[in-house]
Amino acid sequence: GVQSVQNLNPYERVEAETIAWERGIDIENRADGGCNVRAIHDGNYIKVKDVDFGDKSPWSVSVNVACASAAQEGTIEFCIDCDEDILSEKSNDTDLFGEGYDLHNTDVDSGEVIAYADVKSTGGEDVFKTIEGKIEKEITGVHDLYIVFRSNNSDELFKFDYWSLKKHRNRLLIRLLYQRLHSRHSR
Repeated sequence: GVQSVQNLNPYERVEAETIAWERGIDIENRADGGCNVRAIHDGNYIKVKDVDFGDKSPWSVSVNVACASAAQEGTIEFCIDCDEDILSEKSNDTDLFGEGYDLHNTDVDSGEVIAYADVKSTGGEDVFKTIEGKIEKEITGVHDLYIVFRSNNSDELFKFDYWSLKKHRNRLLIRLLYQRLHSRHSR
């Protein structure tokens, strides 16, 4: 496969369509010039390669989604260390697949869930809102990240625009306290 140019920084806004490969989703162009992931169903996923979590684990995850109704609600799981087999296959349909394509067979249930966000109705299929999720497991270093969509519903789910992680809150708090104490003593 193609090597990454650089590691991905998850502490900045990451567009949902930042994809090494995916299973089952589609990309939609919006009237405002942006795009988002759509046609999401239970078990679909996006793989993002070489995500650099740094030397301290994040303390939260946020996702920007649009969800028209309770029937489209679900959960976004962020997983690492999923088992996968990559098979290079030659396609007979060169118009559809080109000269060949990689078939990625990933067992997303085998990975560790490091974070999740529960997606509830946002009031409309194109009403995007940011939802805060939870970190389930501390994570550091560089990993491939699998964004897995879950629901008890077999219908099409919500739309997904972007995501980001937030750095550990204690580091910022300690830095602010240090600066405040240092400024008092230097007067």
